[in-house]
Amino acid sequence: MPDQSLSRSDKVLIFTSLIGSIIVGTILLRDDLLYRYIQVARKDELKVGEIISTKNDVRRRSRQSLSWYRASDKEDIYDNDSLFTGLDSEIKFNINNNQSISLGANSLVVIKPNKDEVVFDLQLGTMTTLTEPEKPIKIMYQGHVTKVIPKMNTTSIEIQKTDEGELTVSSATGEVDIQVQDKSKILQIKKNESASIKKDLKIDKKTFSIEFLLPKSNSEIWLSKEEKIIFKWRNEQPKIPIKLQISRSNKFDQINFEKNIEENENIYSWMPPKNKGHYFYRIVRFDNNDQISLNQKIDIFAKESVELISPIDKIILYGFENLRENELRNVGFQWEDKRGASKFNLEISNKTDFSNIIKSIALKSPHAELNLQRGNYYWRVGMQTPAAENFTSEAREFSVGKVLFEVVKPEIPIVEKPIAIKEPERPQIDSAATPNIIKAEKNIILKFKKDIDVRNPASIRKGILNPPTFSWEELTGANEYAVEIDKSEDFSSPRIIESLKETSFVWEDVKPGQYYWRVRGIGDNGKTSLASAPTKIEIKLPPPIITSPESDDQIVDKIAMLKQKKSFKLEWSEMPMTSAYTVIAEDKESITKKTEVDIEMLPNQVYEVKVAAVDIKGQRLSDYVTKNLKLNAKLMLKAPEASLPADKITVIAFGKVKNDPILFSWRKNPEVSDYELEFSGDIQFKNILLTKKVKTNSYILKSKLPSRLVYWRVRSRYGNNVSEWSIPRSYEVQGAI
Repeated sequence: MPDQSLSRSDKVLIFTSLIGSIIVGTILLRDDLLYRYIQVARKDELKVGEIISTKNDVRRRSRQSLSWYRASDKEDIYDNDSLFTGLDSEIKFNINNNQSISLGANSLVVIKPNKDEVVFDLQLGTMTTLTEPEKPIKIMYQGHVTKVIPKMNTTSIEIQKTDEGELTVSSATGEVDIQVQDKSKILQIKKNESASIKKDLKIDKKTFSIEFLLPKSNSEIWLSKEEKIIFKWRNEQPKIPIKLQISRSNKFDQINFEKNIEENENIYSWMPPKNKGHYFYRIVRFDNNDQISLNQKIDIFAKESVELISPIDKIILYGFENLRENELRNVGFQWEDKRGASKFNLEISNKTDFSNIIKSIALKSPHAELNLQRGNYYWRVGMQTPAAENFTSEAREFSVGKVLFEVVKPEIPIVEKPIAIKEPERPQIDSAATPNIIKAEKNIILKFKKDIDVRNPASIRKGILNPPTFSWEELTGANEYAVEIDKSEDFSSPRIIESLKETSFVWEDVKPGQYYWRVRGIGDNGKTSLASAPTKIEIKLPPPIITSPESDDQIVDKIAMLKQKKSFKLEWSEMPMTSAYTVIAEDKESITKKTEVDIEMLPNQVYEVKVAAVDIKGQRLSDYVTKNLKLNAKLMLKAPEASLPADKITVIAFGKVKNDPILFSWRKNPEVSDYELEFSGDIQFKNILLTKKVKTNSYILKSKLPSRLVYWRVRSRYGNNVSEWSIPRSYEVQGAI
């Protein structure tokens, strides 16, 4: 049997492959290590700036690289580097010429050298710059360099690449000059104006009627738990109804908060949700959602202490080791990384009141490692804001080695008798309570005044006769209430109506659709109750009113036309809040934006048609209205032309018994199926002697008729359609036939 053991060379090859696989796997898992090596190798390249800070998903790529790497603070930026930000992400960096740049969420920019300057190729998203006056920001657009030149100190300029590929420039703080090409005319935009550069390099300028005074755009706002943000603006058209909109996206494709503003109001206080971060705000017209202010951005931070993670409270570290008195052990500390914190202060003490601090370390990152000897310890972390405000966490206890914790006897408070009778305290809201919903309507079909303008949103809003009303029982301790309305049951993007003093809310600007709503109480110091269980409500429009008649009469002159479909115009009334209509006929559905449609129908048949209002996505907003339609078609047949016998002929009968037949004929009509003959003793055909129906254009009379003057006539038939009678003819029989 041959030796199947591996040779020395085989073992070396397998070992080398294994080591290579481990190295490659490590590089794939820790791409930052590879990038640090690349950074070292890039020292010969041209450095153009430095990254100041990154948030969440920020990546970068060099000119030679095909892969993207995580970007980190304090890294250098080189020519032709690409920077990318993901959802809810941001990067701030400086360029060598003292330009400060902020790249917003979902953005991509390539930094290109241009002689001794830098050009930004903004391929996606938004960048905000802060630069000195007369120092241009150069943007590569459509193969040309566009210069954006601030005219004042610390001018904040926002540059955005829209989904349509256009470039927009705006400034909320000062005047800016824009030059698309070196020799082109300079366009100046002032504060509260924007410029849109088209793909053909033409520029459109827009002036907004509303200017925000507070908060300042691109400002960082630190808020305590129950603190609100004040929005204040100047309105040049105070009589126009407006709405304040707040969104997490600069595209406002999802509105997180919306508030209708009454006439002449120019201030509103908003309580932001728990999840702080970037928010965008603007004002639009109430009636048509036209934007009448610049999009502005704020970054909200929470004034609160960090949450400690490890060591957990009262844990004993290295408890199974017999440590000597001065023997050291490594202890790792970790706490919550707070957005916006300028630094953290880690404090270690052996006293509960931290009167004797053993170690105090200032850190940028939310973790640290220290060597400590055996003993009892207390630790806490202070967070410092850019404004030098400090917020210190609660303290935690831990020990290194087998040491008992210090037992602190609680102080027994001395209760003094009150000198005076205190007023009864206001009842406090129960944070575990929920408001009870009453009279919850499930389905509402909106009713409107007859004189509304269906194309005017303001007229529609005022014309609703039965807006939904949400009602609930009064909650003990609640000073006001907040109602949330959302299209999803998880309330992922609710519209919030705050500061309601009553126990009901009338939804005046309602729109058709399926919604969920809930309410919570708000007590002293902003303390809130639990929200009520979601209540489902469906809002519908009334069905359209069909204005077309149920039938239409038509006359045709050919039988084939009775088998051909004809067009029937179906019309209905125009509906408010409606983008289109769905029409069902013969089990076929079609959608139209008009209030009429042509339906192809066969004559003399009944058709059931249905019409309902739908939105822009084709979702039904109303019930169907049903109507039966019929196209009545009458066949206009020509009267036959008699041929035989000749008019006023006399027929001689030979013999008293003999019954000689008489031939009656007329011109054939190919459009008919049969004919009808009548014989009468008078020309008015009041006294009918004989009636016959025949399939051909002739008839042989064999019946016995009176021996006197007889009148006859014929007409064509097709189903229920008959022609006029032919001109009467007569004949006389002498003797009995």
